Amino acid sequence: MNPEDIDLEVEVGQSLANLAASLPHSVDVVALGVRSKAPYKALAVREALTWPTEELGRGAYEMFQRGDLAAAILLTRGVVECTALMARLAQVVFERAAMSEHQLNEFLSKMLLGWKSDQPDFPQAFNVLTLLKHLDKRFGPVTKAYEHLSEFAHPNWGGVTHLFSRTDTEKFITYFGRFEDKTLAPRTHALNALAASLAIFELDYNLFTGTIEAWLHELEKF
Repeated sequence: MNPEDIDLEVEVGQSLANLAASLPHSVDVVALGVRSKAPYKALAVREALTWPTEELGRGAYEMFQRGDLAAAILLTRGVVECTALMARLAQVVFERAAMSEHQLNEFLSKMLLGWKSDQPDFPQAFNVLTLLKHLDKRFGPVTKAYEHLSEFAHPNWGGVTHLFSRTDTEKFITYFGRFEDKTLAPRTHALNALAASLAIFELDYNLFTGTIEAWLHELEKF
C-alpha cells in the first residue's frame, strides 16, 4: 500500500468515527415549535441520510482493508450518492427564501418520499447525476469521479477484466485473480472519493445545524 492510501484510510476512519458517534435516533416535531412541516421534513431527510452513509462508508472501509476492491468501489459509489443528496438538501434549505412554501415542501417531500416507480402516489426521486452536477459547482469534477467509480461498479471493462485478469500476450494466456499492481490506481482513486464524500457530508451536515436554527426563528410558532 502506498503512503497516500495509508493517509486516506486514516482520514476515512476518523470521518466514520465522527459519523457513528452522532447517529440520530429521532426528530421531535413538537420540540421544533413551529406550524410549518418543512423544517421537520428537512431534518428527517438529513438524519435519515446519516444511517446509510455510515453503513455504506463503514462497509467500504472494511472492504478496502480486506482487499475486496470491487465491493469497496461499489459501496463508495453509494456514499457519493448519499453525499450528493445531503449537499442538495443543505443548499435548498439555505436558499429557502427564493422558494414559495409550497415549492419548498414539494422539494423536501421529493427528497423524503421520492422513489423510482410509475406509481402516481409517490413523487419521483431525484436523478443522481442532477444532484452531482450541483456538487460540481462547489467542489469541482465530482461527476467525473463518480463516473470513474461506475466503470468499476458496473460489469464494464473496468470491473470485469481490469481488476481481475492479466493477459500474457506472447503465450495467449489470460490469468485471473487479484493483481495488486493493476489495482493501485483504482484503489487510490476510490479511497479519495470516499474520503472526500465523507468530508463533504460532515461539512454540510454541520452547516445545516446553523441554517435550521435561523429558519425556525423565521416561522410562526405553535
